[in-house]
Amino acid sequence: MTNYEIIMTNDATMDLYTIRNYIAETLGVPDVAKAYIKYIYSDISKLKTAPKRHPVLDDEPWKSRHIRRFRSKNFLIYYYLDEKNKSVYILNIVYNKRDQLKALSGIEEDASDEFNNDN
Repeated sequence: MTNYEIIMTNDATMDLYTIRNYIAETLGVPDVAKAYIKYIYSDISKLKTAPKRHPVLDDEPWKSRHIRRFRSKNFLIYYYLDEKNKSVYILNIVYNKRDQLKALSGIEEDASDEFNNDN
């Protein structure tokens, strides 16, 4: 069985900080924030052995960039599978009730160009 390396992009890392801070500070429940982040990391780690379990998105421009997503708690996790280097790039973690297209409009163009060159 092949193990893939999980790589958190800066955007995904910032998303996690934002989620943690919102739950801990704004909602005032730091224990829940810690549990949420731990749960999300646990779900992400499952991609190490089965990154193809989630399909490529049907919507453009993400379909042509081969971006996949899955749900963890109340969040959607977007990622790119680099089969050549056996890596999974976690791109963004977005609250599921947000406008997903608007939230993802910031995926960096240079990163997606790099991804397209790998295929």
